[in-house]
Amino acid sequence: MAKTVNYAGTVLSLNTDKYSKSLKAMKTESLSTIKQISSGFKSMLAPLAGLIGVTSSFRQIVSSMKDYESKVSSLTAITGDLQQAKVLFQGLNNLSRKIPQSFDEITSAATSLNKVGLKPSEETIKALSAIAIGTGQSLSSVAQTLSSASMNRLKSLQTLGIQATRVGDQIEMTFKGQKTTIEATNVALEQYMQNLAKQNFSQTLNFQMQ
Repeated sequence: MAKTVNYAGTVLSLNTDKYSKSLKAMKTESLSTIKQISSGFKSMLAPLAGLIGVTSSFRQIVSSMKDYESKVSSLTAITGDLQQAKVLFQGLNNLSRKIPQSFDEITSAATSLNKVGLKPSEETIKALSAIAIGTGQSLSSVAQTLSSASMNRLKSLQTLGIQATRVGDQIEMTFKGQKTTIEATNVALEQYMQNLAKQNFSQTLNFQMQ
């Protein structure tokens, strides 16, 4: 009887070991399969991620092109010609790297100047930028002030600390006690603002762009 029990126990033990080894083999095979699936899934994700990246980049390019076309179209109001508008866009875009104001604000200032016959040159806009920083105003606001002054609304210059008085065909400008007499023309007004900026606000602009 004891021998029978021992024999049965031995058989049970062998079967248990065999079953345990079988489970280990199945576990190993399962892990290997999971790794293969995971690796395959990752290899599928790589090109998918690349495709998503390309799609995103393409959308950004399309958006930039639409923005460019919109801005160029708005500048035709200044130039009257699409080709010249593209040239002006490039000039204003380059200017936006030299002064702290945004391209949109620079464009707005240029449009304000053009409406009253003032030339939105780089020298004039840089001067207005420096004055805007020095007086704590926006570039658009200073451009509108200059536009108003060109239409003989000289009182508007007081917002910039300038006292202006019309005397016949001339204008007497006083800034910080310094009086300057200029011709009552847009060209003379532009030149006065450029000189004013160089003499009083150039360091402010340089500091902002450091």
